[in-house]
Amino acid sequence: MPIPTISYMNWKVHIRLATKSIAVGTSEPDVNKAALTAAIDNAQNLYDTAVVGDEPGQYPQAAKEALLEALNEARTVRDNQNVTQSQVDSAVTALNTAVDTFKAAVIKSADINSDGSIDVGDLAIVAYYYGKDSSAADWATAKIADMNGDNSIDIIDLAYVASKIES
Repeated sequence: MPIPTISYMNWKVHIRLATKSIAVGTSEPDVNKAALTAAIDNAQNLYDTAVVGDEPGQYPQAAKEALLEALNEARTVRDNQNVTQSQVDSAVTALNTAVDTFKAAVIKSADINSDGSIDVGDLAIVAYYYGKDSSAADWATAKIADMNGDNSIDIIDLAYVASKIES
């Protein structure tokens, strides 16, 4: 005869009618770390292939260091045997945010119009989109002028392009 079980929250109560005994214990749910492991693998691959420098396509040293710190924090959560699912989920979110921040830090070419040189034409494009941000209706087009990836076209973007103009 099966033993009736009553569950409340994480507690399970087993009732054995024949013996009149009650056993009380906790049932810990399994923690799924697959998403965290995948996020760590993805971030590690990005970290390993990223080149530090100040040329287009490269990353600032500080950005790479911040990604490594986020990776190490995620690994700590993954390797913790007593971690909860909520902590794992938070670690996935934090690592994915760090990856997005890192990707936005990539050094962009100031040759916005792709004519092979950085000149006043590129500066004019940034000036045209000056004041736009990610809430603008034409952001998909305007974001080419967002040199520092902060989702806003401002004086920093103008100054960056101006500093790259070849004489």
